Amino acid sequence: MSLAPDWNNLICEYISDFLNKQTLPYVVSQSIPIVWFGNIDKYKASPKKIVTIGLNPSLNEFSESRFGTVDLTANDAADELTNTLNLYFSYNPYKWFNNFEKALNQLDTSYYENKNKENIAVHIDIYSAIATNPTWGGLYEYQQNEIQRIDLFKKLLNLLNPDVIIFSANRAVFEQVFPDFNIIKSASCVTKKGLFLKKYQYKDKILFNVRNFRGQPFGGLTDYELQEAMQELLGDDNNTSNYTCDSDLKLW
Repeated sequence: MSLAPDWNNLICEYISDFLNKQTLPYVVSQSIPIVWFGNIDKYKASPKKIVTIGLNPSLNEFSESRFGTVDLTANDAADELTNTLNLYFSYNPYKWFNNFEKALNQLDTSYYENKNKENIAVHIDIYSAIATNPTWGGLYEYQQNEIQRIDLFKKLLNLLNPDVIIFSANRAVFEQVFPDFNIIKSASCVTKKGLFLKKYQYKDKILFNVRNFRGQPFGGLTDYELQEAMQELLGDDNNTSNYTCDSDLKLW
């Protein structure tokens, strides 16, 4: 496999960051940097590019076998890591992604290649590609400062150049990462439950921001409520058919 130079360089940056921090006491042992979850090649080939975003990988990603063996010190480490990350949803993915998947299905999109959806999505994390115990919200501030590489996330997101983002975090994180996005609409059926699911736009980019409730994106909503909320926000532009991709757009 031959990666484009910009992708190869970025993956190598993630690997270097991981190797420098893997001995920190809160880094999950026997882990690897999870730059993304999902098939990046199928994502790039999708008519619409859709990305889901969280904070940092769960320690539960490594409680079972979910990734192939990767020698991060090998000359072809970037290729090896790419291959194992691309296969993530083909073999024993963590159930945490189920709610994101239900929302993606409303956009004719899936993480899974066998779902016969028009688009394949990938998942990335803002603060780090390194799994920690505890996860981001449970780390002390000094630990967060040690582990965070939001600069790498920004490079990755700009390379992915998504048309649509589904983001699960609180308002403070949203304002830190996506200050240029303006709200278009809120899902009324979600708001009545004391949660939120809102639709934002920046130029031709669409973003759905949903509260993370009890550790779950779209947590606290039934499947019907989730579907109803997404359809309410999509309105006449279902399947994001009105959105086009500007390959020169930079989000920051």
